[in-house]
Amino acid sequence: MKKLLSLDFDVLAEGHFGVYKPKNRAKEYIKNYLTHYGQI
Repeated sequence: MKKLLSLDFDVLAEGHFGVYKPKNRAKEYIKNYLTHYGQI
């Protein structure tokens, strides 16, 4: 997930929780995930 934040992408297709777009919403999802699981 940390590596995903460094990539340039437009859409995040998360297997269980759906599709996140635009880019800022997808990156916010990743940051929240990492925070929730103690990785940030």
